Amino acid sequence: MKVIACMKNDRLAEIRNGFETAYIDEVFSSSLAYKPQFVSNNHKEGRKVISSIEDELLICDQFQISVKKT
Repeated sequence: MKVIACMKNDRLAEIRNGFETAYIDEVFSSSLAYKPQFVSNNHKEGRKVISSIEDELLICDQFQISVKKT
């Protein structure tokens, strides 16, 4: 159990480092895998938000989604 807790702490630290780079200090060193990315539709480059979401869903173990009802 101690190894699992250590792995979770390491992953949490990587996520925090990614947020530090993205939102506080752009020169802070962090893993590209944990940095948030801006995604948008761009027909000139052939880039679609849905494709980015599908790519991530193919490699994830789980996901959560929240929808606001209006």
